Amino acid sequence: EMARKRESGLQESLRTMQHRVEEGAHAELQARQVLHLRKAADFEAAAERDAEMARKRECGLQESLRRLQREAVERANAELAAERVLRLAQDAEFEASLKADEEKARERDAGRVAAVTEADKHGCDAARAVRAHAAASRHDAAAAAALEASLCAKRAKIRAELPEEPPACGECPHAAVLVRVLLPCGSRRQRRFAPETCMSEVTRWVGVLEEMPSMP
Repeated sequence: EMARKRESGLQESLRTMQHRVEEGAHAELQARQVLHLRKAADFEAAAERDAEMARKRECGLQESLRRLQREAVERANAELAAERVLRLAQDAEFEASLKADEEKARERDAGRVAAVTEADKHGCDAARAVRAHAAASRHDAAAAAALEASLCAKRAKIRAELPEEPPACGECPHAAVLVRVLLPCGSRRQRRFAPETCMSEVTRWVGVLEEMPSMP
């Protein structure tokens, strides 16, 4: 009887231990599941943070690209407007020079006709008229030579007063503005100017080019 009781007690103790082992294993499994869920939640949160940062970086890059595009369009419009203003100034100066030359030619022709007419009125012969015409031609040639010398000196003075041409810089293309002009004779000239140079300086440079018509 005592042996049966001891055996029953041992079996009961064994069942109790087995139950406790099963409960411990179940608790450990639950703890592992909770840890796995926490890790998954942390991973998802980190992924969401990374995605948000990536979206912000993409938005910043797109905004920078749009700003650069706007600046490029504004620079292109400014360069186009400057070229138009320069062409208009060149056309106006050429027209003024042409009118001045035509006026001088008319005045010379009128003076010669008046001289010949006056000589005829006073009975001057053809030889005197020819000599007077030759003298007037020589005077006109001397005056033209003097005018050309004066213009050359004036051009040299203006060239000396122009701002120094900045060097070409490949690393910083905005350090200088390249100006190209189409002259009335069909040739093209170009020169670099500093960005802050006034338009009047560009106009003065165009006016003293050798290919431009002589201006008083």
